[in-house]
Amino acid sequence: MAREQDVADLRRAFEAAREARTKGRFDDALRLVEGFTERVAEVSARHLFGQQPTRPGLSIVVLSHRDHPDVDRALEALAADCAAQTHELILVDDGNSALFDSAKRHFPSFLGLKPPFSIGCAAGRNLGALLARGPAVTFLDDDGIIEPGCLAALQLCMAETGAVAVRGKVVPHTGGIGAGHYDLGAVRRPTFINCEGVSIWQRDCFLQAGGFNPLLAGHEGNDLCARLWRFHGPLAFVYEPDAILRHDYASAIAHVDLKRAAIADNRAFVEFSSREPFRVASGIGNLLRRKHASRLVTRIWDRGSTSASKLDEWVSILVVTSDGRAHLEAFSESLRRQENQRFELVFVDQSPGNRNAAAMRQVWSDDERLICLDGSSMTAGAALNLAMSHARHDICLLSYVEDISTVRRIDLTLAHLAADPGAACVSFLTFNEAEVFGRMAGSDKDGLNDVNLRILPGSEPEWSTFAFRKTLFPVPFEAAAEVDLHRTWLWRNLESTAIRGLVDPTPLVYSPRPPPDAAARLQLMVSARRTISILDQRILRRFLSRQLKRLGGEALSPPSKGQKMQAGGWSPVRWLRRRFR
Repeated sequence: MAREQDVADLRRAFEAAREARTKGRFDDALRLVEGFTERVAEVSARHLFGQQPTRPGLSIVVLSHRDHPDVDRALEALAADCAAQTHELILVDDGNSALFDSAKRHFPSFLGLKPPFSIGCAAGRNLGALLARGPAVTFLDDDGIIEPGCLAALQLCMAETGAVAVRGKVVPHTGGIGAGHYDLGAVRRPTFINCEGVSIWQRDCFLQAGGFNPLLAGHEGNDLCARLWRFHGPLAFVYEPDAILRHDYASAIAHVDLKRAAIADNRAFVEFSSREPFRVASGIGNLLRRKHASRLVTRIWDRGSTSASKLDEWVSILVVTSDGRAHLEAFSESLRRQENQRFELVFVDQSPGNRNAAAMRQVWSDDERLICLDGSSMTAGAALNLAMSHARHDICLLSYVEDISTVRRIDLTLAHLAADPGAACVSFLTFNEAEVFGRMAGSDKDGLNDVNLRILPGSEPEWSTFAFRKTLFPVPFEAAAEVDLHRTWLWRNLESTAIRGLVDPTPLVYSPRPPPDAAARLQLMVSARRTISILDQRILRRFLSRQLKRLGGEALSPPSKGQKMQAGGWSPVRWLRRRFR
């Protein structure tokens, strides 16, 4: 009797959530489906057929809502692709009473799930993922026929790129109507997962983000990727052309119109529940059109698949904030998701009464890695010096409480410092909805990955990604400085010691702050005068040309062949003085 009441309550809440979404009461809709998957799992019938693998390498979830001849053919093709593999199969009967009998003809074992009422495709896939035991979970359309090698291609792509999620290619099955996003070409490319019916996901990441929104039937992959990308970066989602599913989008134009209308109806809800999902999806989908992007994307994916040697050291994360309470949860969550948990967090609170520190202690509970310091009467420079003085480890990472560090930030930082033991610092790129891949300054051959070349306004390292060895940065921050604080600190240390460091063009920290505006070009002349004594002039010319062109100025005219940097010759300082006087 109690179970029947639970089912009735759950059904009413689900129907109320759907109604609220339809009427535009999105807050109510999201509140009503909180914890829905776990509650459905408690009241769903489970049928175990045969003996499932003890440690499955992959979990495959297939949901079916109606009996259809293609369902049996799809299971037959799936069984052939699973032969001799330690995969587990999870079937969700959301209205197809013939599903389990069909599966018995093709599989020696599977787990069958039967929700107490129809919950839809998104919620049914969430249910399967929740009860799966493999490290990765694949979702397949029940009426799509996979080509041989589809599952292996999805797994290989995930292994080679370090992706959180991978989708395959969809081609017409019976000559029906396809969709523009089904076939994205013959090469791998970054993309949000907009073909959920032939996709693979890291199960822990999928569940950590809450899975698909159960109220969506269309755009659920975009919505989930928009919630994940801040923690994993823009290259965590990949299209794999060798994973092929034969499936028709629609059988007739009228059916196409109905599907498109239903999906369009979801758009406002998706934009409400995740931050600018379609803008981000478009930016990521167009990444390969950017200069240098294809090579950089490939290099980052190659690195994501390897376990590069890294230093076996703890790091200190330094944070100074005066008003960051609204961001503490997301900031802390990004640190808890780090693949490397060997860090301490030095938190300097500049707010009156240390309100931020009190909230931070509550978020981190009894975690001994948190060190809270009072900086209420200090300038930003003094507060940063205080943080450094309390850091117990040599490697320090700067961070802002408004930002979100992707899960591999600590590991990639340590890998860079391990690869170059004499390096004093390393920084990466920030990304956001406006710059999904960060601001790429140029190609590696320009020499712009050298931190010594990155002290001009608008080109300095992204400070929220910056990491340094404390012992190799002897000059403290200027306690009285409030403007240009970090760049001045870096410049003073460059003058004091022979620092070597790298700027890696990998987007590693989500930062909602906009990039510096074009007014930065007015400071180039002054900065160039400082820089000219330590820089290679040929590299400087290329760098200034790129900077001025990016900021709306004219490109530098290159000197004639063999021209020297001497009195009366070509000089970037003199050129800048003439250009900006």
